[in-house]
Amino acid sequence: MNSTSNLKREVAAYVGVTFSLATAVVVAFPHANINLLLTVLVPTVTVAILTLTITHEEADVERSGEGSGSAAPG
Repeated sequence: MNSTSNLKREVAAYVGVTFSLATAVVVAFPHANINLLLTVLVPTVTVAILTLTITHEEADVERSGEGSGSAAPG
């Protein structure tokens, strides 16, 4: 697997999800004083979301390769 491509994909996902969540918070609560607090928490929530989805995706890929005979014998 190309690690540069994977890194670019993960960075793009992080920026996209962070921007989307921050925009959603501001649009959902336009006059609330809690906007700042929620916007500060957005990067943390994004890391949690991406960690769970990317880790789950990589585990599925590893699991799918177990029965295909592509693993080294031993």
